[in-house]
Amino acid sequence: MGAKLSLVLGTRTLTAALCCVALVAGLAGCGSSGSRGDARGQGASEQEAIEYQLSGLGEKRAESMGEFIDSLIKDPATTEKAKGILERAKREGGMSATDYERSWADYKQCMLDRGYKEIILIKYPNGIYREAPLKVSGTNEQTARYVEDMRSCMSDLFPLIELYGAQVGNPNLYANKSEAIVDCLRRNGAVPMSYTVNDYAADKAKDDYTKAGIDVRDMKVRECEVANNWFSSYPGDTREAPW
Repeated sequence: MGAKLSLVLGTRTLTAALCCVALVAGLAGCGSSGSRGDARGQGASEQEAIEYQLSGLGEKRAESMGEFIDSLIKDPATTEKAKGILERAKREGGMSATDYERSWADYKQCMLDRGYKEIILIKYPNGIYREAPLKVSGTNEQTARYVEDMRSCMSDLFPLIELYGAQVGNPNLYANKSEAIVDCLRRNGAVPMSYTVNDYAADKAKDDYTKAGIDVRDMKVRECEVANNWFSSYPGDTREAPW
């Protein structure tokens, strides 16, 4: 059976810190209440997982990208530094790749300055960055410190991940992640136009990824997923060893 680890994140539902820890811990899915993708990890049947992923189809995160940026600026968790970048993005009609990449570089340097041996950032073909999952789990003390440091160093980055990911992978601002991902897959030619959200939900609900109707390890598929905060890890993927 093919092994995979998957989880879905949103800026305010589960931090990227917990993503890396969850992936190395071997969780099939995780998330806070209401986040999509954790149903299988909670022991739901395949059909229940599919139904869970299909909730909220047709809903939008905002009516326009400008409105979406405003919602991120107004979020109490958004830092002053991030607000400045978001305000510039609104004036310029979108966030620049330069601002996005610099923000990730700042995060990496922040973590290295705290004594971690390595922080590996993976750049997907569409320009989206994500940190590699952990190669090995640390002690309870190491893991707790890692999570806290990651949250702290990512404080400016969270809303920027949301905005740039939407620009690249969800320009129609679908609220349902599966709907956003399928729209992205169709636009970049990774699946035929006949491939539906139901097809994708069924593929992601399978315990064995090799039985999916699409090649879930294809970078054209994975870049759409990471842009929409859906993370999967497979055998052979790059992993980091921060200790």
